[in-house]
Amino acid sequence: MSIPTIYEIEHKCGHSDKKDLSEVPAGDRAGRASWLAGRPCTACFVKSSDRKLSKEFQAERDALAQAARDDQEQSRLPILTGSTKQADWGTRTRYELLRDAYAELVEAGDMDDADWEVQILEPARRISRAGWWIDNREATPSMLVELLADPGKIENGVENENPY
Repeated sequence: MSIPTIYEIEHKCGHSDKKDLSEVPAGDRAGRASWLAGRPCTACFVKSSDRKLSKEFQAERDALAQAARDDQEQSRLPILTGSTKQADWGTRTRYELLRDAYAELVEAGDMDDADWEVQILEPARRISRAGWWIDNREATPSMLVELLADPGKIENGVENENPY
């Protein structure tokens, strides 16, 4: 079976269209399609002459950011380092990863709250670089357990996956 070149993209704005990704290397096509799905379609992007997000989308993003900050405080997670944009994105991404993992692992009954604390929250508290969370944003809950068990080299509270 060959890797598809045409992808049906469901954009964040609610519109869908087909994108020809034949110019993208086969191993990168699914990632590019996922990236495109997280953005408004071309028409909505162009329609926004000042390129600001729609009020509904911005309200949704603001609510998610607030939930992420509340969870950060409640779970005693560190404030993430990086640029302001990276820290905001990383905080939202960490929140979504942990929320989805909790739903799948704890609420589904595979893990109890004590195991969640030891296997997920304790290692997550040692990762303070926003880039780590952004780089691993596509991780499934089971992958997250493995990633947190071995996040890369950690020096002075900040991990570095390239220690050389």
